[in-house]
Amino acid sequence: MTPETGRPAPTERGSVTALLAVVLGVAVVVATAALAGASARTAAVRAQHAADAAAVGAAATLVGLVPGEPCGVAARLTAAAGADLATCETAAATVRTRAVVGAGPFSVGADAVAGPADDPSEHYVYGVPVGPRSSVPRSTRATNDIGGLVVQGRRAPSIKETRARHEEARDRREPREGEDDRAIPR
Repeated sequence: MTPETGRPAPTERGSVTALLAVVLGVAVVVATAALAGASARTAAVRAQHAADAAAVGAAATLVGLVPGEPCGVAARLTAAAGADLATCETAAATVRTRAVVGAGPFSVGADAVAGPADDPSEHYVYGVPVGPRSSVPRSTRATNDIGGLVVQGRRAPSIKETRARHEEARDRREPREGEDDRAIPR
């Protein structure tokens, strides 16, 4: 009892239980959302894999590497990857496919295109334009007969030769103000 009011004093009994119930509820919601996100990402990867396989298989059929009808091959490859083929369009030697994984509002789709490059002079790698390949043959660029690196038809210096050249240049220059002119121990 409180002396002022004559009523029993309020207690905090049960407040930890209520707080624990709220924290556990939030943890369950967060875990469920994380699992749903992981499941959606897995489905997206499966859909992209199926669409890519279907497009490449259908393009191989178009150019005669694989027997059969292009969209039929695409449907078989998509089904083998655990997805459904939504669309299959062929034009010349190019194939566009769309694969869907899941059903109803929880379905995830992916598109893929396979075929020859549009313009070989404009080549992009990760969105960055890349120029034409070097006219120097790869065998000449890569190595020569004795195993040394060759750059533009000339043998590149070895690491020892490069280090010696840099040390000679360092020894020839005058020390800067405040710089110690003693040799650097190795």
